[in-house]
Amino acid sequence: MRKGQKLLMLLFFLLPLGFAALPKAGVLPENLTRSLHNERTALATGDAEMELAALEQVLEFQPWRGDLWQRLGRLFMDRGDAQSALYAFEEAQELGQLEPLGQVWLADMLIANGYGDAAKHVLRTITTDDVFILFQAAALAAQLNDHEVLLNLLQQAYVADPGSSELNYQLGIHMMTDDPGNALAHLELARKDLSHKAAADYLIQVIQQYGALKGSGEWYLFTGQALAQADEWNAAYHAFTQAAQAQPQNASAFALLGETQLQLGLDGWKNLEKAWKLDPEGEMVNGMMGLYYQRQGNLEKALEYLRKAQVANPGAVVWVMESGRTLAAMGDLENALGEFTRAVEMDMQNVDSWQALAEFSIVHNYQLESAGLPAARQALALEPENPVMMDLLGTAYLQLGDLDRADRFFQDALMRDPEQAAILIHLGQLSLLREEKESAFDYLRRAVTSARDERLRDLANRLLKENGVQ
Repeated sequence: MRKGQKLLMLLFFLLPLGFAALPKAGVLPENLTRSLHNERTALATGDAEMELAALEQVLEFQPWRGDLWQRLGRLFMDRGDAQSALYAFEEAQELGQLEPLGQVWLADMLIANGYGDAAKHVLRTITTDDVFILFQAAALAAQLNDHEVLLNLLQQAYVADPGSSELNYQLGIHMMTDDPGNALAHLELARKDLSHKAAADYLIQVIQQYGALKGSGEWYLFTGQALAQADEWNAAYHAFTQAAQAQPQNASAFALLGETQLQLGLDGWKNLEKAWKLDPEGEMVNGMMGLYYQRQGNLEKALEYLRKAQVANPGAVVWVMESGRTLAAMGDLENALGEFTRAVEMDMQNVDSWQALAEFSIVHNYQLESAGLPAARQALALEPENPVMMDLLGTAYLQLGDLDRADRFFQDALMRDPEQAAILIHLGQLSLLREEKESAFDYLRRAVTSARDERLRDLANRLLKENGVQ
């Protein structure tokens, strides 16, 4: 047989095998077309499950589509499937097609799957001028307590929008520990926004009073306590970490660091234990131990430590207030009221003690007219422009059934802090009592959108659901 004939014979035998290994003519394009059609239909109708299934089919044929892997990851993320979402985002990343927002989502899913260090690396690589994306990335960096990356992201955002009061506030609180001079400049800009005015004014005062101590252990302690007072626990964590490093024998530094870790959902017990070993009779050590056992539900032990903190510093109002809260949690409302009353008598100009008394009376509906309402009025008198105190007085009136007065104070508070979820929820509750459902739903939906605290978001959602909104 000639060479040419042998080649033809070989092809004759191989060709059927080759064709058998391929799909039938037209099958791949037909399935792909159907999957793409399903994806478009799902997008148009908002059917996330249908879109997810369609994307998985499309990616079987077009695995090089990083944009679709990113979209698939987002759908898995919305479903709560963190592992599948992570896989999809990593596929997009390997293809070099993960957008900055996708990088934020990837970092979020890495955290959810327990890969915090890998998430930090992803956050370091984000480069964009989109302020919204940078804010989201910065929130994740704060969650990871990565101070360096957090500042880098905030500074990127500042270049894009230097006039943002929120950006200036965030830069102010996170720069305060290491660079109080620049922090002061940012806080001065932030204070022009009513929603940040009270906290910014307070932090500015701390910098002006103690800023000369910059770089010392004392400064780190002052800064951390000021930031904790402003409820800025991520920024306080950095300050107390610096304090503990600068003063390794300072029991208060470790006690405050442990408390801050607990506030952030971290394990702070080791630092509390170290603080107690350094100074078992210290005020701050016993105070923080009292708060620890208070959260653990061991109220008798909490009260024991709080009493020791009072002995260490009889003039400290805070431990008297915390003793009152502990007694209230034990159901001893009469003695709790006595502690809160003693706290206001110790310092009549201390707005925190008046606020604590009012909150106790409102929450437990105990002696509201004789103790709670006057305390709320006095708190507002001490800080007449503070929306928190306006909301507090409004809540007292709401509890007493005086809806018109409650509405007036809630509206005044909302005018000064339009995105405060607690105020919006109270207005929603008031509107429900007035049977003004549309108004109530509007307030509650706004609360869901603006809530930084998950508990407030859940409360607003629950009120919506209980009143027929799905």
